Amino acid sequence: MKIDLVALQAMSPERRAQLYENARKKRNEGGQVIIDLIDSSGLPLRSGGMTLSDPVYVAMEEIIWSQAARTRLLEAVEHGLPALAGVEPLIREELGERYHPHDQGPRMPGR
Repeated sequence: MKIDLVALQAMSPERRAQLYENARKKRNEGGQVIIDLIDSSGLPLRSGGMTLSDPVYVAMEEIIWSQAARTRLLEAVEHGLPALAGVEPLIREELGERYHPHDQGPRMPGR
């Protein structure tokens, strides 16, 4: 099966998530092309987005409410940026591969 944007659009979010995970495991064997395609598509990897009990959501909330994040949130706002711009690097650092735009959450410019 050829994987292109049309094929991705025809897949369920869960099927795209499995494809993404398989590509991640085979990144050096051509998987990066699939990862890049999925990332650029902006299509969700979950039905209905993230739930409040989702482990990624819970971890994000803990990071956002931390003292380190509070400092960065305030600094971002003081520089005229959205508050998320200050804390998103902490979220990316902590969650790594588990944090990506397919959770139907906010997207920072350049992501």
